[in-house]
Amino acid sequence: MLEDYSFAKPAPWEVIVVDDGSTQPLPVGLRYWRPPFTFRIMQQLPMGIAAARNAGMRSATGDIILFTDSDCLLEPDCLSELARFAAAFPDDEAFQLALRGADDHLVGCIEGLRLCATQEILRMANGHLCYVNTSGFAVRRHYAMQKTEFFNVGAIRGADTYALAVLCEDGLLPRFIPTAQVKHRPPLTPYAYLFKHFFIGYHTSPARRKLSQSGNVIMQWAQRKRVLSAAWHDASERPFKQLAFFFLLVAYAFELCGRVAYSFLGMHPGKVELFGVDLDCLHAIELQARVLSAAHFGHSKCVTYLTAWSLVQLQRNSEFRSDLNRFDICYADGMGVVLSLWLLRRRRIRKVTANDFFFDLCRKAAQQQLRIALIGAEKWVLDRACKKLTALIPPHCLVLSSSGYLSEPEEEALVKKLVETRPHLVFVGMGQPLQERFVLKLRATVPKAVFFCVGGLFDYIAGLSPAPPGIIRRFGLEWLFRLMHSPRRLWKRYILGIPLLGGYIMREYVTHLRSFLTFPGIKLSSNDSF
Repeated sequence: MLEDYSFAKPAPWEVIVVDDGSTQPLPVGLRYWRPPFTFRIMQQLPMGIAAARNAGMRSATGDIILFTDSDCLLEPDCLSELARFAAAFPDDEAFQLALRGADDHLVGCIEGLRLCATQEILRMANGHLCYVNTSGFAVRRHYAMQKTEFFNVGAIRGADTYALAVLCEDGLLPRFIPTAQVKHRPPLTPYAYLFKHFFIGYHTSPARRKLSQSGNVIMQWAQRKRVLSAAWHDASERPFKQLAFFFLLVAYAFELCGRVAYSFLGMHPGKVELFGVDLDCLHAIELQARVLSAAHFGHSKCVTYLTAWSLVQLQRNSEFRSDLNRFDICYADGMGVVLSLWLLRRRRIRKVTANDFFFDLCRKAAQQQLRIALIGAEKWVLDRACKKLTALIPPHCLVLSSSGYLSEPEEEALVKKLVETRPHLVFVGMGQPLQERFVLKLRATVPKAVFFCVGGLFDYIAGLSPAPPGIIRRFGLEWLFRLMHSPRRLWKRYILGIPLLGGYIMREYVTHLRSFLTFPGIKLSSNDSF
């Protein structure tokens, strides 16, 4: 997009390109391009488009931050019109540019019909718009930086809708700028465009639910009909556009199918109670982004996990349950938790395992110049883990490593080291429930750190616990692989733990059934059975 512009004089703006882990090399011309304005390329490991936008926004210095995509082209007067509207309406915090499609190919024409009709119908009489599309969206920096995450890192798609929900919660809507035009030309085939809309419908369902809770601005069926009517009115003049309108109808049908599929198969975000513990429904990328964001801003956060054995332990250990509920994030690390939640709450959740992303998380932290500490395991095991880690990140990023087997004087010395080194990210691997108790005790001494409980991760990194094959992990049989590898150490956890967990699930079912069968005027005694 940038190479399509020509500049006669220095321009008073900066351009930041954020590469979200692309596997393709940067174009040679862009790599050595020297434009007459500030130009930076930021590269990050894959964390999603929302995390990339948040990172670019934190790096920006201008008063107005404009977001656009790599398949968009800003018209010549676009930036000057944005500056003019921003000066004319100082009370507006956000601005939506006018999006147009490229009529030189079918998908561009489909997008043109959709975007023009949507903006026309959702435009309000006061000049605001009930719509956000970051192909051409601007926000004032002072407002956006008040938010820890302006764009929701948990959104695979629908980050734009989440941004609109944030604005609605503050009683704001973006001002529409019809004279600042952005041409959208997605490099897709018509059939790829249709399947893309299926996944848009699937992945944006949580964002739509959030928007419906933030204000009555979500597009209703009556508005959708008006959008289609306006699109047909635009398409009726040319046969090529009539074909594009047909594909637009099919695309909306695919999007609706995606929403229906999500209602049956999707993972609903937020917290859900399981055996008295608040469990977070999130995926691995979202977990990493939230950890890194908290570490970057110096926000205290404690992270731990639930396994099937954790569920068994907390049945007779109320202190452990209380400790888990004091953590900011508690995610599902095991198929036993996934199945328990489905059987008891009919909620789908993804299994997240720190083994899968630990090295990536540390590399992302090192990219942001964050300091890392490792606490846990025996000294020789931890030394091997540190050696592997420092082969991937700069050694100065690992500021502290300590065994988890500590006497009281050694624990006091460790606290002093933590206060001196001030790590942003502390991984604690001591096993449950010891590590949770230890983290809650340390939290006050390092109030700006993120503590991440990782159990036996250091043994895995050091090579003491082999990784199960991919096909075993796909079917959720890691527990069987570990049991076969270490039967003496793990027999209690799996041979006894799995039947016990099944019994606890049945007990929950009986409790719910008793509640369901207890009608007014009918009281079941404790001796009643079913």
